[in-house]
Amino acid sequence: MVPAEIEAQVLTADAKKSGEKDSLKSVTSGCLVSLSNPKVILFYVSLLPSFFPVANLTGIDISVLCVVIFCSAMVSMMLYAFMASYAQQQLKTAKARQRFNRVGSSFMGLAGVWLLSKG
Repeated sequence: MVPAEIEAQVLTADAKKSGEKDSLKSVTSGCLVSLSNPKVILFYVSLLPSFFPVANLTGIDISVLCVVIFCSAMVSMMLYAFMASYAQQQLKTAKARQRFNRVGSSFMGLAGVWLLSKG
């Protein structure tokens, strides 16, 4: 058996190596996964047309919308990536992970108690 600490270090090192090689491939894959998300598709199909008159959109309007949507998706996904990277750095020790798990489980327990009280 391989201890979890060593395995995590190996996986992190492998991720860094592969990230250097094919970052464009990763970005493209992430964008395609985000754009093929059923919730995102429902948003674009149902909610977005209520803000824009679809019948009157020109090619330039559609291009601008695509650029704005792409940029907002990239900013939000990069924010998630930076938060995950920060969390990974902060949770390197077993004590920090234990504290994190206890806080998270406390919130889940409180949510369960709240749901039970609402009946």
